[in-house]
Amino acid sequence: MKKLVVCYAGIWAERLLTIERLKEVAYFIDDIDKKRCIYGNTCFEKKIYPMNKVLDEKKDDIIIIISDNKRYGAAKAVFEEFGLIENEHFFNGWTLDFSFYKTYYDNNSWINYEKQVENAINQENFNHRAEMMAKLIPNDVQSVLDIGCGVSDIKQYISKGIKYYGLDFCKRDSDTIICDFNKEKLPKIEVDMYYMAGLVYYIDDVEDFFSQLKKAKYILFDYGGIERYLRLDGVPGDPLVNARNNFISIDELFVILRKNGFVFENGKWDYKNGKIGWHMYLFKNINLF
Repeated sequence: MKKLVVCYAGIWAERLLTIERLKEVAYFIDDIDKKRCIYGNTCFEKKIYPMNKVLDEKKDDIIIIISDNKRYGAAKAVFEEFGLIENEHFFNGWTLDFSFYKTYYDNNSWINYEKQVENAINQENFNHRAEMMAKLIPNDVQSVLDIGCGVSDIKQYISKGIKYYGLDFCKRDSDTIICDFNKEKLPKIEVDMYYMAGLVYYIDDVEDFFSQLKKAKYILFDYGGIERYLRLDGVPGDPLVNARNNFISIDELFVILRKNGFVFENGKWDYKNGKIGWHMYLFKNINLF
């Protein structure tokens, strides 16, 4: 994860920063010429430095959020003079989108997350999610490909008459199909349903990925995109730290799936689980019915 720096301390930083994001801030910088703050003091117990402090950093190791929209142009001019690039090294804090989070978390991945978290793929709430999602599986499903299978939570909840295939980026057991779907195409296995629990967050190219699923009758997945991170003022908060994307809305996913012949068939929101619950969606391939 890159070092996070906030440009301009004060009221707009206070309005922009969530407590969660504030924890990640390394320090603040401000415009020394306009004497808007007293250097050497702190903002939210973080050090405040002149803007040229960023010259002490390797530019590809930092990411700057500009907190004051009205002063964005002035900051932009300074940072470009320093050799920094807009939407690569510095961002407008009030218009953060997928490109910011992809840049900020560019060295994070599920692979790294598994190395850092002992029970990454074997969490109790994952088992609960699988149980709930299994209830959405239609009666005519006779085969399932579980993409990003982990410990195959879903397997214990499906009928024994359903042929199960588990796919992941590494071998989970002797039957695991190994495929890194962000680097290679999915294997051509004919199944009635693609099952994806907690997977959409980790897909680099969502449109290309879903375009590979056209031969199945159903797609069953869970997802909570940008909607789950919106604050009351409409500004997104920080997403899952190891996710590849969180800022595709469910509406955008509906459009992508419709382009590939799938329409919404059924769904469930398990609102009692966790902070926001599980949002589960079953899509039906209208070309096969």
